[in-house]
Amino acid sequence: MIGSQCLGLLLEAEWVKSVLVISRRDPGIKHRKLKLLLVDFDDLSTHSRHIKGDVLISAFGTTIKNAGNDKALFRKWDIGYPLDVARYAHQNGCTQFLFVSSVGPSEKSLNFYLRVKAEMEHEAGLIGFSRLDIFQPSMLLGDRKEHRTAEKIITKLVRNLRLPGPLKKYNPIESSDVARALVHYAQKSESGKFLHLYSQMIHPD
Repeated sequence: MIGSQCLGLLLEAEWVKSVLVISRRDPGIKHRKLKLLLVDFDDLSTHSRHIKGDVLISAFGTTIKNAGNDKALFRKWDIGYPLDVARYAHQNGCTQFLFVSSVGPSEKSLNFYLRVKAEMEHEAGLIGFSRLDIFQPSMLLGDRKEHRTAEKIITKLVRNLRLPGPLKKYNPIESSDVARALVHYAQKSESGKFLHLYSQMIHPD
């Protein structure tokens, strides 16, 4: 949901010369800036030399339901694959890594999802990118490919929720706002590790 919107913005951006999409399937988009690398993520090493660029943006992820309630498979999609791509990109000269995590990650959390997100953030920080941008949205609003009845009901109830002060980071956010923030911060050159919560994504500096 975020990745497809992010791709559209990157292809339209004047400052972007080319976009390499690393995917297991063809997104079905034709554009003069677009380059496509179709891969088997379980055999990524065979494509390692082609995984390169100035900036790496990742909106990798799945749900525990889509993973068949298989925690090992969930971890592979949320940690294993994106970190594999990130390590090869870094080896090939990429200096900035931006990825979507979640609000409230914690290695000590009782919530498996939040523990996985915390592990991803920690491991990404060890790779050695000059700049690391971590985006921590709460509930994502937007059209999904898969049908989630319960989530649609909850979304209608909380869409206009606006929590104040320190609770603001838990406000639901449009996936399009996260995508715009990813593209915005991809232009930054200052080194360091940067966390982007609700306010930083709604109103990028």
